[in-house]
Amino acid sequence: MMDQVIHFTSAALNQGRIVQHLIEDRIIPALSPARRTFALYLSRQIEHGKIFNEPFQRDLQAFISMISQTVADGTFVGWEADEHHVHGGFDIICLDSCAKKLGPTVDELWHFWSAITQVLDAIKAIAVVSELTSN
Repeated sequence: MMDQVIHFTSAALNQGRIVQHLIEDRIIPALSPARRTFALYLSRQIEHGKIFNEPFQRDLQAFISMISQTVADGTFVGWEADEHHVHGGFDIICLDSCAKKLGPTVDELWHFWSAITQVLDAIKAIAVVSELTSN
């Protein structure tokens, strides 16, 4: 059981390293100065390894929601006219520059959140099994 926790923890730390680079290199430059504070806070938490707790997990989920909303706000459906198309054209999805930069980061952020959840759940499982077997 402990080997699994070590494996999950290692995977989460690896994903955290990826996310920290994304935050610093892609997310922070794409955000307005007023919205960078939260990203900087998360980056520092990852750097110091303070990621395996429920408050960080909730903060990360809130951050993912904020980034997802920013991407959604910068996504527009347009129309591409095409005289040879059966409907005279088709819908196209257009992204502003911010949405183009942030869109690919959302999946990596969710993978990080999932990895943290897996570690926290494994730790809880160990505690539950220990409690059950001690009775």
